[in-house]
Amino acid sequence: MAHESALTNVVEAAAVIGVNPDALRGVRVAITGHLSTPRKEFEKLIADAGGVFDKTVTYGTTYLCSNLDWTNTNGGTSSKFDKAKKMGVKIISEAKLLEMMTKNDE
Repeated sequence: MAHESALTNVVEAAAVIGVNPDALRGVRVAITGHLSTPRKEFEKLIADAGGVFDKTVTYGTTYLCSNLDWTNTNGGTSSKFDKAKKMGVKIISEAKLLEMMTKNDE
């Protein structure tokens, strides 16, 4: 479920900036937490940027996209968040994922 927040909606921002179709080539991204955009829309954005959406965190996962609300809710975290930390998967914010998807190396 999308979470109402002061964050910019990633889909709206990506539509304005434009997604680079090669930005996430070779990258696998899982998501967790209450993000600004529904999961299905994240899946499409990641694919549009050339990446692969992982439903769960695995040893092949490159990044876990999460918001700080998991670490600030009664000190608890999601199982994906805990697994990513244990496996050494880099945890990034929505803003960082948006930056990566819209990056143009030209």
